[in-house]
Amino acid sequence: MMRPVEAVAWADAFDADVKDLPAVLTHEVARVDGVRTELVKLVREFVNAPDDEVRRGVYRAYSALGAA
Repeated sequence: MMRPVEAVAWADAFDADVKDLPAVLTHEVARVDGVRTELVKLVREFVNAPDDEVRRGVYRAYSALGAA
């Protein structure tokens, strides 16, 4: 459960009213999941890329998003 002070901070971060926070966070989680889905596609597409640094960068982006 989110403490009231945390709810206010999150609402401020998204420029939303605290009462709207559940809907706002649900929407943002869905957006992040969409980005994750796109990164999964990129990881698969770049698995045999000839440039190791590009391949590692795409994987690092995917890993960082997972951590977030």
